[in-house]
Parts: sequence; structure tokens; C-alpha cells
Amino acid sequence: LFEARAGEIPVIATTIGVIQSLIEDKKTGLLVRPENPRELADALLYALGNPQKTRQMAENAFSKSQEFTSKQMIERTNSLYLGQRQP
Repeated sequence: LFEARAGEIPVIATTIGVIQSLIEDKKTGLLVRPENPRELADALLYALGNPQKTRQMAENAFSKSQEFTSKQMIERTNSLYLGQRQP
């Protein structure tokens, strides 16, 4: 998932586990309910039929992925251990 976002590849995923907290439906990707092939097919058709919207979702996801660079994660982790707040 992180690799797809970083590569600006559109994402269609199920609402399992933490995935739904990483993807904002129709803003940074498309979410479908698990074990729902009709919903998955509809999402695929939507993505194929709306290339500009799909591209925008991928770009939004890429922008969001920049919040999770390894450098930023290291800095945030260090701030936790050092008791400092990061913006």
C-alpha cells in the first residue's frame, strides 16, 4: 500500500484492519467492503471510467505519503523517546 501511494499508483482496497484509516474513500483511493465482488467490480469500473479522478486520487495519496518518510518517522520516534513534541 505504501509503495503504491509513493509511486502514485491508484489504490482500490478493502476496509479490513488499518487500511481504512490509511485511505480516504474517493480522495486518496477507493474502498470496498471485503468479500463483496460486486462492489470491487464497481470500483474497478469507476476507476477505469474516470481516469482524471483516479489520477487525482493517486496524486492525493502521494502527497499524503510524504507525511510518512523514513526520516520523519525516525524524528517522530526520537521525539517520543526524548519527550519532545513534533509539529
